[in-house]
Amino acid sequence: MVSSLGSGIIVVPLVAVLANVAIAKAYSSEAVVDASQEMISLGLANILGSFVKAMPSCGAFTRSSVASSSGVRSPLQGLYSGAVIILALSILAPYFFYIPKATLAAILIVAASSLIDYEIFPTLWRCSKVDFIITTMTFAIGILVSVEMSIVIGAIFNVLVLLKAWSRPGILIEKRTSEKGLEYLYIKPELGLFYPAADYLTEKVKKHHNKNPTFPIALDCYGFIKIDYSAAKSLETLAKTYNKKEVGIVFVNVNSKVLCTLMAQGEDNIVSLCQSSYEVNANTFSVRDMENPDEKPLIDSINGRKFSEDIRDIRKGSLCDLE
Repeated sequence: MVSSLGSGIIVVPLVAVLANVAIAKAYSSEAVVDASQEMISLGLANILGSFVKAMPSCGAFTRSSVASSSGVRSPLQGLYSGAVIILALSILAPYFFYIPKATLAAILIVAASSLIDYEIFPTLWRCSKVDFIITTMTFAIGILVSVEMSIVIGAIFNVLVLLKAWSRPGILIEKRTSEKGLEYLYIKPELGLFYPAADYLTEKVKKHHNKNPTFPIALDCYGFIKIDYSAAKSLETLAKTYNKKEVGIVFVNVNSKVLCTLMAQGEDNIVSLCQSSYEVNANTFSVRDMENPDEKPLIDSINGRKFSEDIRDIRKGSLCDLE
C-alpha cells in the first residue's frame, strides 16, 4: 500500500491540513483561527472515522465556496449536505453518469474562482518583491503542474527565505565617538544570533575592525532574545581574540537568557558586559567621567531585576535554573 501511494502518503495529509486551515482563515471574517485546533480536530475526526471504515476527510474549497455563496452561517449545513449526499448516492448515483464532465468542471471553477484574491498581487509587489515572486510561482505551478507540487515548492522557497534572513541578518556597523573624543566601533545585529549567522557576524566584525585595528568594539545584543551553543562560542572567540590584542570588546544590552548561555561556557571572566552608556566608556576606554556620569540605562532591568543581581544569581546557577 505504501509503495502504491508513493509521495501521496505525505502530501495528502499535508494538503488536507493546509486546506482546512486555509478555508477556516478565508471564511472566518474577523475571528482569529487557531491552526493547531484545526489540525487536532481534523486528526481526531479521521482517527475516529477509521474505526467505522470511513474515508479520510478534510475541508474542500469548492464545497465551502458554494456553502458561503448560498448564505450558510451554521455548522448545521454539514448535516444537511450529508443527508443530500446520502440521498443522491442511494437514488441518483446511476444518473450522474450522464452529466457531462465539462458541466461539473464549470460548476467547480465558478464556485472556486471567488477564492482567488487577485487584489493581493499588487499589494505584494509593493510590499515585498520576494513574496510576490514566490506567490506567483506557487500559483503558476498549481495550475500548470499539480497542487501538491506547488505546495511543496512554495514551502521550500519560503524556508529558504527564512534561512537567508537568519543566516545573513542585517548588521549596523558605525564609528562612534565617546564624550572624551575617543572613537570605537559600534556593532548591532538586527536579528537574533543563532548558529547560521554566527560565522557571518564574526567575519563582519573582523572585516570592519581590520580597517580600524585600534578601535575598541561595542557589540549591542539588544536583538538577541536567546542564543545557541555555536553563537555563544563565536562570541567567546571574539572576546578572547580582541582581549588578547588588548583592543577590548564589550557586550551591551545582554538579557538573562543570553547571559546564562555565555556563563555556561565556563569562562565568563573573559566576557565584558555593559548595561549603560557610561559603562561602555569605562569598560572600553578605561575612563569614566565621575563629575558628569551618563547614567541613562540602555535597558532598565532584566525581567524586572537589577543586572548586578542577575549576574550574581547566574554565577550561583539559580537564575539559569528558573529559565
